Amino acid sequence: MITISEEAMDVFHREAIKRSDAAVVEYLRRRFPQVCAGREDGDIAAFVQRVRSDVAGFGITHDDDVATAADLTLMYGNAFWDQAWAVDVMGIEMLPGHEKMELLRRRVRTRIADL
Repeated sequence: MITISEEAMDVFHREAIKRSDAAVVEYLRRRFPQVCAGREDGDIAAFVQRVRSDVAGFGITHDDDVATAADLTLMYGNAFWDQAWAVDVMGIEMLPGHEKMELLRRRVRTRIADL
C-alpha cells in the first residue's frame, strides 16, 4: 500500500490551485479583454486568488464556481454577494456552494434577458 504524506498532499493541492487559477486567468482574458488588457497574468492571478479566498467562506470551491465568482466580481463589483440580488442565496448556509453559484448564474441570465 502506498502512503502519501500530508505534506505531499499539500503540495499537490497547491499545484492544483495554481493550475486552476491560471485557467481562470485565461477565461477572464477571453471574457473581459478590455478589463484585462495591459494587466500582467500575475496581477490577474492575484485577483483570482482573492476572489477564491473571499468565496470559500460561502462553501464555493469548485474551479468553475470560482471562475463564475470572479466573473460576477468584475460585472457587479467586490462583495457582489452582499447585493440585493445575491444576498439571500449566499446566506443559505445549508446550500452547497455549487448550488449557490448555479442559482446566481440563473439570476444573472434572467437579469440580462430583462434589460
